Amino acid sequence: MLGLMFTEMESFSESKQEPGYGVDLQKLHMEVRFGFREFVEETMREKIEEKKKKMNIGIMMEAIEGYCRS
Repeated sequence: MLGLMFTEMESFSESKQEPGYGVDLQKLHMEVRFGFREFVEETMREKIEEKKKKMNIGIMMEAIEGYCRS
């Protein structure tokens, strides 16, 4: 579906080029949005991995404290 969106946007935006620049602004906008989406997804993956590590450390600390008490 995403590929279809890009194809539709490309055909729509071919007539929307800025005169004198040779840059398709609509296509550039879509590329920036897609790049930002990838950046956000990668950042979220990193944060989730960091939280998992902290949770594992917390679980291990509780297990060690429980072992030391017994």
